[in-house]
Amino acid sequence: MRQCRPSSSILASVLMALTLAATLSSCGFHLRGSTSLPAALSVTAIQDAATPTSISRELRQVLTANGARVTENAAEAKASVRIIGESSDRRLVGTGQTSKEKQYELIYSATFSAAATDKSWNVDEQAISVSRQMMFDETQVLAKNAEQEQLEQVMVQDAARQILARIKAQAK
Repeated sequence: MRQCRPSSSILASVLMALTLAATLSSCGFHLRGSTSLPAALSVTAIQDAATPTSISRELRQVLTANGARVTENAAEAKASVRIIGESSDRRLVGTGQTSKEKQYELIYSATFSAAATDKSWNVDEQAISVSRQMMFDETQVLAKNAEQEQLEQVMVQDAARQILARIKAQAK
């Protein structure tokens, strides 16, 4: 009767995967978007303009995904985040080989402040700015408009994560 032995390449692959997993977990690696929140952010109110902004909607999702409860009632909140404003801009960076191709820089900015209701910490008014570059080809207007919308959504998500990181640094 013949014994089946795993090949050395399979063993090497398994050993490499285990080593990589141990290394990543020991250095504090976390999947993007997942973070542990301090107790000071467990119940948070987001104050916004009369109409909700895209950054306030995204910040609400990020807080909720990380275990916080977002409330409309500021009296029950342990912390409040105030969205002061947001803006989007697009500027021409260069042109391609043909006059129909242009390279743009998309810029998203949001201004916010945050504070604990017990006054134990405070984040003064700060601005977050995120930018991306994209090529725009006039012969592909619909596709490039869709690409721009996707990039703008990604920039808002990045800005929300940056806002949360800045607040977390003060709320410890």
